Amino acid sequence: MWDRGELEADSIASFFEKQGLVHGSKIIELGCGNGRVAIPLAKKGYNVTCLDISNIFIEDANKKAERERVTKNFNTIVYDAYRVDELFSGEYDAAYLNWTTLLGYCLDKKYDRELFEKIYKIVKTNGLLLVLNTANRDLLVARLAHTGSRTSYVLDLGDILVIESTDYDPVSSTSSSRWAFYKKRNKDLEYIDEIAFKLRIYGVDEVVELAEYSGWKLVGVYHDISRGEPYWPGRSPLNIVFKKS
Repeated sequence: MWDRGELEADSIASFFEKQGLVHGSKIIELGCGNGRVAIPLAKKGYNVTCLDISNIFIEDANKKAERERVTKNFNTIVYDAYRVDELFSGEYDAAYLNWTTLLGYCLDKKYDRELFEKIYKIVKTNGLLLVLNTANRDLLVARLAHTGSRTSYVLDLGDILVIESTDYDPVSSTSSSRWAFYKKRNKDLEYIDEIAFKLRIYGVDEVVELAEYSGWKLVGVYHDISRGEPYWPGRSPLNIVFKKS
């Protein structure tokens, strides 16, 4: 999904510029994967820290950073994002979470509230927190409106096909998902593996409440942050921005 990462980086950079975050600003992505967004941001001149708990992802990110020649302003760390306050204090101009990373996987608001508190500690006064392209209850309920609590869809990643099946529990607002991965072999599919996980799906109001409890001030909720388009319930992923006052 590297091409998509480039587009997401363009959107984030556009928003940063409107907020006065110029090239050279210190940015951290928590749960960065293999750097598909962080590396393009580094190419645009930002000083980017790419943090992920997976050594495999970080090793791949380092290889890609060398290929893209951004190692001077791109730093990687293998670490648990839920303990990021052990590493930094008031250091970053902005932090961001992208693509439904971190929030909801512990299935308990307590841990997500603590995550907001820890990110608050690592950014500077007036620093930003961006929660981007994240699943939310409005969007999931809209998708399930015609299928009930269960749905399946296919994600085509080029030479890999992913079939995701989701079962949603409205009482706990928890989705139970299973992703099955297939390799394309001409017109056939070769089974690779599958994973299953649960995710607490938040509404916009809940995310704002969790963040504001930790001291964050809401900047805005968007459909598209680069154009400032307002959030569209049932159509938008969660794109929400907070500021440390």
